[in-house]
Amino acid sequence: MKKTLLSILLTLAAGTSLAADLNAQEQATLATMRESFTRQAGRAPTPAEEQALLGLFRNAGARLGAAAMGPAAMAQPAAAVAGPAAAAITEEALVQRLAAMGSARTRVRIEGARDGLRIDGQSFLDPEGQVATYAFDVLTGDITYTIRNGNAVVYKYLRAGSEADPVTLATAQPVQGGWQVVTVTGKTFSGDAVTPLAKGFLVSRSGSVFRYEPGKSAKGTPVPAGWVMAQFQRGNVGATRYILLEREQPAPGQSAGGLGALGGLFDAAKTLGATAGLAKKEDYALMHLDSGKLYMLNIQVDGKLYTFMSNCRKRSFFVNDCANANTVESLYTAGNDRNYSHYFWKANWYATPTGPIAVTLENGVADVYVLDLDSGKKATVFHRALGLSKFDSGQGPDGTVGVQANLAFDHQEIADAGKFLQDYVPTAAAGGGAQ
Repeated sequence: MKKTLLSILLTLAAGTSLAADLNAQEQATLATMRESFTRQAGRAPTPAEEQALLGLFRNAGARLGAAAMGPAAMAQPAAAVAGPAAAAITEEALVQRLAAMGSARTRVRIEGARDGLRIDGQSFLDPEGQVATYAFDVLTGDITYTIRNGNAVVYKYLRAGSEADPVTLATAQPVQGGWQVVTVTGKTFSGDAVTPLAKGFLVSRSGSVFRYEPGKSAKGTPVPAGWVMAQFQRGNVGATRYILLEREQPAPGQSAGGLGALGGLFDAAKTLGATAGLAKKEDYALMHLDSGKLYMLNIQVDGKLYTFMSNCRKRSFFVNDCANANTVESLYTAGNDRNYSHYFWKANWYATPTGPIAVTLENGVADVYVLDLDSGKKATVFHRALGLSKFDSGQGPDGTVGVQANLAFDHQEIADAGKFLQDYVPTAAAGGGAQ
């Protein structure tokens, strides 16, 4: 018979020698572990189980600390890096490692590329794995990216223009119903989603968001009732202090109003109207981490799902018969093109020399807006009642944000969205406008 989680923990506790007094870091970690254990087991851990949890943390910290200190430390006997005194490197040591990377090259062009990144046209690839997700700030040169290591996700920091190797910040392991993240300094986070920042990462769970940046205290921010942090954050959270929220979705068969199947019909009608640009379905919002200020976005949640077909055979020139259909949340289609219906491609926000701005595609695909995140001024950049066939935005090395869109067969561009916003004067005829 397989051992239960409880028996394993008790066995570990019996063979683990722990100091009677805990340092501040261990006390904070144990508190987080208690909360996670209680949520998953339905009861508080016993003193013996708490000792076992702390022992697991110390052992994990020893392994991560050795990896962060480099090959020389990894080559040492296990006893040399094990134990409470050397469980993990300190935040101060990690900050020193980042400082030793040298000055960042600022005002750079950073772009995602297949398997990696492009920094001012030069490819960056990680020998340990394919770059999965990333966040960056062109004005500071900070980059954090992730790679897969089996089921785990490793978060690494890279400094634009530096010849130094990337520095590992943390490793996230999947647990029941979410993720557990352990930094190389021994800090532990538990949550439903983890996303990189330009320098660090965000961890969210129901009702709160935690931000980690090397050398700084990790403080939580409450999220308004009915909202959660969106899994994918395309914008510059670190510099603007804004995150993208997603409205909590009802359980299958229910509507947000709890009206069951009838409510589902209303939801479907509202979604159809929002897709056509005829009604509002504000399933997303930008929230300031410090003030809690919200900017509602007329973007619907439904577009984030994509159906991948398999085992298909051709019935006619226009029709295929497919045996399997798998619907998942995906940023890309089966042909590796962007899934432009996904919210990730419809909202981006930037730190610019003139202040933070957001660029959004709303009202279905009818309107592109630029929003001043300080003042709330919102300008219509492009409008087409029948919809825009393509849209994107990006930030240049000087910090200016360009916006491009295809209006049927007409390709249009705005070179400086910040200046466009400053000069914008709303008119009654303007489609959409500030909300």
